[in-house]
Amino acid sequence: MSPLDEITTIFRREKGFYRLFSLFIKKYKSYERVEKGISVVLNNPTPDEKRAISGFIGKDYSKNSTIKLTAATMEKAILKTKYGKQLDSVSFQEIVEAYLGVPLVSNREEEELFLTDRKAYFDNLESTCSSSLFVALIDWIRRTKNNRFYQMYNNDTVSLTKVMHYLDNAFALLPLENYEYLAVFASNATGNPHAFDVNENEGKLFIYALQIIHSLESDWEIRELSAEERAELLYEFHILTDDLLNFVSVFQATGKNKNGIDNMLLYGASQEKSFFHLPLKEVVKLSSVTSASGKKRLFMIENSSVASHVVSELLKHDIDETIVSGNGQFKIATLKFLDAFVENGGTVYYSGDFDPEGILMAFKLKKRYGDRLNYWNYDVKNYHAALSHEPISERRLKQLNNINDPALQPLIQEIAEIKQSGYQEKMLVKIVENLKGL
Repeated sequence: MSPLDEITTIFRREKGFYRLFSLFIKKYKSYERVEKGISVVLNNPTPDEKRAISGFIGKDYSKNSTIKLTAATMEKAILKTKYGKQLDSVSFQEIVEAYLGVPLVSNREEEELFLTDRKAYFDNLESTCSSSLFVALIDWIRRTKNNRFYQMYNNDTVSLTKVMHYLDNAFALLPLENYEYLAVFASNATGNPHAFDVNENEGKLFIYALQIIHSLESDWEIRELSAEERAELLYEFHILTDDLLNFVSVFQATGKNKNGIDNMLLYGASQEKSFFHLPLKEVVKLSSVTSASGKKRLFMIENSSVASHVVSELLKHDIDETIVSGNGQFKIATLKFLDAFVENGGTVYYSGDFDPEGILMAFKLKKRYGDRLNYWNYDVKNYHAALSHEPISERRLKQLNNINDPALQPLIQEIAEIKQSGYQEKMLVKIVENLKGL
């Protein structure tokens, strides 16, 4: 055994030196050297540390609360040992490296090595992939410093490799010619129909990857999504979730299917004057929607019970208007039905509850349809007519801070001052009378 090996073996066996050498290793990581002037401070040294260092340096540290040592001091102490003459040409940095047992690597070198390895990992994924969309995803990952794929690479490369294999297979199936259920799509891509379920890690990253691809082709903003936003994103790629329970309630609308033929379901319902639930499975067939009366307008009523009452009153008075209800929230079926109506030249008149949630829904439609969306019976005067004694918490009111539509500001300010909800149920007569007068 060489003198260098012998002295480093002694240092390793004596636990009183462990923390001291760890501090010098840490210094190297920061400064990329352990030169004579480099010093370390050992705070609150243990009795073992005091004994080992005092004996080695030849100075009593038994009463010290801190011990400060330089690399030069360590080198001088080493030269006084029986190995001193043989280690005369050996620096303390070399001794620290021998103590560690592997080459010293600085933080900068570790970072460079990490980045090199990471680049090689994603380069390999790209070179073996089967989808141009997957290449676009890899390119986005490289250009984006902070993303979930890099985070997963840091924490669990094995799981990331599995996810990336799934994504490559999934992207190779796109674009889908026909609409397909998520479970069927996942089974075709991975062999597991539940691989892309929302509660699975693969499913979360699948949605994240779809957002990335969609953002490259549109103004889509990558963000945390609600259930309905996830459904809308999947719909953009012709992937459907639970479409039978995803429906829009429709009265007196007609439309054409993508094959150019009249939609007989809407036609039959308009002939029967039925207010019925049209599932997403049927909505996806539509290329255009219009009012059965040909008036190019429809009335969107947020509350389903109010919508049902209004339809009953329209039937009673033989008033021919088109009514749509989202049943308290905007499912993808509702939005896509309204899309088909607006894209065909129609205008939507929206009426909702006077609370933060209702206003947010109104604003969402306004952002989506612009001038083709009119607020209907939705102002300060009608808010007072619909007032209840139901308080609105400050937490809920804060939801309105980011709404920048000038047309809604008077209503928002009034609600913020009164802090009470207003409900459509108190406006039934007003809504019906309004429709009668059109």
